[in-house]
Amino acid sequence: IFHLLLLHLLISVTHTYNCYDQKCWGTKLYNSTSIPCDLAQNHCQLNNITGYPSCLQHFDTIGIKCGDQCKCVTDDRGRAACSCPNKYIIMISVALIGVVLAGILWFVYFRCKMSKGLPMDTARAEEEAEGRRNLKYAVDDE
Repeated sequence: IFHLLLLHLLISVTHTYNCYDQKCWGTKLYNSTSIPCDLAQNHCQLNNITGYPSCLQHFDTIGIKCGDQCKCVTDDRGRAACSCPNKYIIMISVALIGVVLAGILWFVYFRCKMSKGLPMDTARAEEEAEGRRNLKYAVDDE
């Protein structure tokens, strides 16, 4: 069992990277020189004397692990980085959208209720109607 757990751990560790640099950069005289090199399947090597970069095929390189909600991006220098949405901005946006939608639904509901001629407060409407009837009878009596 211990061997199976160790094997599982080894496999999970070796397959956790999903974002890699895309260029090899030189050093010394060639510090501004780069060559394309997908480090997911290749490896950078530098000439010890000149510093010129080379891309060796079929050597694994350590990359970085981007989470499920993040994506791998590379800058103009070919360096890999994870681009993740800001969780707080997402939560605030969802809350704000919810409040706005609730306000719109509330407005539409009461606007429709008023446009149908239905009073918002039935008891108050009945009192007003009774008051108008009493006023009519008072005017008729004069």
